[in-house]
Amino acid sequence: MFSRSVFSRWQSTAAIPLRRCALPPRRLFSSAGTSSDALNGRIALVIGGSGSIGKEIARSLSSRGASVAVAGRSKERCDKAVAEINPSQSSQSQSVLFGVECDVTDSKSITKCVESVEAQYRKPIEILVNAHGIVSDDLLIATRDDTRIIQTIQTNLTGTILACRAVLRSLVRAGTGYGRVINIGSVIGRTGGAGQSVYAASKSGLHGLTRSLAAEYGSRGITINTIEAGYIDSGMTQSAFAADPKRKDEIRRQIPIGRFGTPQDVASLAAFLASPTSQYITGQIIGVDGGLRL
Repeated sequence: MFSRSVFSRWQSTAAIPLRRCALPPRRLFSSAGTSSDALNGRIALVIGGSGSIGKEIARSLSSRGASVAVAGRSKERCDKAVAEINPSQSSQSQSVLFGVECDVTDSKSITKCVESVEAQYRKPIEILVNAHGIVSDDLLIATRDDTRIIQTIQTNLTGTILACRAVLRSLVRAGTGYGRVINIGSVIGRTGGAGQSVYAASKSGLHGLTRSLAAEYGSRGITINTIEAGYIDSGMTQSAFAADPKRKDEIRRQIPIGRFGTPQDVASLAAFLASPTSQYITGQIIGVDGGLRL
């Protein structure tokens, strides 16, 4: 309970108006559609969209009305993912999907990708999902090829930074007052893991990036968050445990929910974070791991 003196001081200051934000009101969060997670009219770019998790996120965003560009190194694989997501798509569809090439280790390729998507839809990208990533598993002193180390950092961390820069530049210039950046991280980025030092370093770097960008662009209505995925039943995980299925069972027993996650588990959170209803959530590292880190 408040003491009488504390309550009196609070009561005397309650009527003091809050300071206005330095930015124009139009740059603040849009109140339109805050009661719904519909993404009608929003343009989304999912990099790594041909992978298991990225493809499911693209599907989820599209089902909520967003127009989605599925990007990756192989345009052929991206086009295939688009066909799987919406085999009956027509140019008159409410949400149009298309595949586009994007090599996140090449800043020119990222710029070209962003420009291509915005030219296709004639609107700025308001939702960016960085779902790309590669794994480098080995003891550090056993890694004799520097290329593996450099590629992992370039793809998982530097590529994410460059993609954020390209989209944020365009988004700030457009001044729509709405933006969502969703990075797909890994529980290994928080816990570390023997034989995964380089991969862990590349994913833990997303934590600092997410929090710093959230501080830089929050006043413009742009939120930045990272989904820290646990063990997800995806192509990457299946490959990792192909040679040691017993290890997979051991890890499953450590998960309180008792199973590996699915790409849909990650996509459900991504769709929420992309929506207007998530407008007060930014700079967060949110785990989707079945309770593994408890």
